[in-house]
Amino acid sequence: MGEESDSSVVELDRDALVALNRQLQERVSGLAALHRITLALGSTRQPAGLLRLVVAEAVELLRASDGVIYLVEPSAQRLVPTVAVGVELEQFQPLSLETDEDLAVEASQSRYHRVACAVERPARDGAGREMLRLAAPLIAEGRTIGVIVLRRVGSCDLSDVQEELLWMLAGHAAQVLHNTHLYEELRQSYRELSLLHDVQQQIASTLDYHRVLRQIVEKLREIFEAKDCVLRLIDRSGPEPIMRAVAAAGRGPGETPDRPLASSQIDQQVMSGRIVVVPDLLTDPLFSAKDAAREHGLASMISAPLRSHNDIIGTIRIFTGEPRDFSVEDQKLLAAVAAQAAVAIENANLYRQIEEKSRQLSESYEQLRQTQRELVRKEKLALLGEMSATVAHEIRNPLTAIRGFAQRISRKVDAAEGRICDYCQLIVEEVDRLDRVIKDVLDFARRLSPKPQPTDLNALIRETVQLLQDELVQNEISMVPLLDLSLSEIA
Repeated sequence: MGEESDSSVVELDRDALVALNRQLQERVSGLAALHRITLALGSTRQPAGLLRLVVAEAVELLRASDGVIYLVEPSAQRLVPTVAVGVELEQFQPLSLETDEDLAVEASQSRYHRVACAVERPARDGAGREMLRLAAPLIAEGRTIGVIVLRRVGSCDLSDVQEELLWMLAGHAAQVLHNTHLYEELRQSYRELSLLHDVQQQIASTLDYHRVLRQIVEKLREIFEAKDCVLRLIDRSGPEPIMRAVAAAGRGPGETPDRPLASSQIDQQVMSGRIVVVPDLLTDPLFSAKDAAREHGLASMISAPLRSHNDIIGTIRIFTGEPRDFSVEDQKLLAAVAAQAAVAIENANLYRQIEEKSRQLSESYEQLRQTQRELVRKEKLALLGEMSATVAHEIRNPLTAIRGFAQRISRKVDAAEGRICDYCQLIVEEVDRLDRVIKDVLDFARRLSPKPQPTDLNALIRETVQLLQDELVQNEISMVPLLDLSLSEIA
C-alpha cells in the first residue's frame, strides 16, 4: 500500500510540474510577444501595422485560427472591422451596437474593465469540430474604443494564463489606438497652430488683403487635402446681395463666377452664422450645382462664415475630391481661419479708411496753408494800402497847390500870352492825370471789387490817346482815333 501511495504522489507531482511548465512557457511566450509589440510601438506610428502585429501575436499565443479587431464608430453607433489576420477582412461586416446580438457587441458594451473576454461555445462548426470565440474589449481612458475577436477550432479550453495574455494584448491594442489618437490630435493641433501662425504672419507683414486671402485659401487647401477652396465676400451695393469670389485655390476666381445670395441655400445658411457640412454633394438637396460638382470631381464640402464683429461679410468653402465627413476639429479649424481672414479684411478696410482720412487731412492742411498765405498777402496789401494812403496824401497836397496856382496864373495873364495859358492848362491836366494815377494805386492797394457802370467808349478812347500823347510825339507817331459819335454809353 505504501509503494502504491508513493507512486501516485510522484505521478501527481509530475502532472503538476508539466502544467506549471506549460504555464511558464505560455507566460514566457506572452512576455516575448509583449516585448515585440513594445519595440514596434517605439519604432513606428502606423496604427494598422501595429494592430495587425497585436492580432497576429494573439492568434499565435492562443492557438487561434484567425482574429479581427473592430473599432467603435461613435457617430454611427457601430463596430467597424479594421484589421484581420488569418482571414480576409471583407468577410466581416460592421456590427450595430444597438441592434446586433454578437459576442463582439456584448464585449464592447461591458462596463467592467476586469472582464478580459467573453466565450461562446457553439455546438459544432461545419467540420464537426468545436469552435471557440473570444472577444475582449479595447479600453483606453475608461472608454471602450474597440474589440479584439479570436476564433479557435478544435478546443474550447481556455486557461487562466491565456485569458490573462488576451487581456494584456487587448490592453496593448488599446494603447496603440490611444497613442495614435493622441498623436493625431497633437499633429492636428500643430497643423492648426502652424496654419494660424502663418496666417497671422501674413496679416502682420502686408496690408494687401487680396494677397493674404489667396495665401489663406492655398493653406486651407493644403491642410485639408482638398481639391478646391473658394472665399467669397458679400456685395450689398446693388439691388440684391451678390456673393463675389475674391480668392480661390484649385480653381481661379474666373472659374467660380459671382452669384446672387438668394440662389444658394447653403450661402444663406452660412450667412446666418452657421457652419454647413455637405458629406455628399451629388445627393444633398441643399447643393444645387450637382452638374458642376460631377464635372470637377467634387464629393464633399464644408463652408464657414467670415464674421467681422457682429456682421458676416462672406464665406469660405472647401471642396474635397473624396467623400468626407468633416469632424468637429475640422469645423473648429476652419472657423478659426475664417476669423483670421475676417481680421485681414477688416485691417485692410481700416487701412483704406486711414489713407482716406490722411488724404483729407493733407488737403485740409494745404487749404490751411493757402489760406495762411492769402492772409499774409492781404495783411501786406493792407500795409501797402496804408502806406499808399500816406504817400498819396503827401503827394496830393503839393499837387493841389500846383494845380491851384496854375489856374490862377492862367486867369491873370492876358490873351496875348496865349502860350502861357496853354502851359498852365497842360499843368492842370497833368496834375489831374497824376491824381488819377494816385487814385488807381489806392484802389489797387485796397483790392476794391469792380463796380460795373455805363461807360462812354469814345471818351475812354480819347483819354487813353491823351495819356499816350507824349510818348507818341517823342517817337514821332501820329494816332488818329476813329470814333463812332452815334455810339451811346455801354453798360
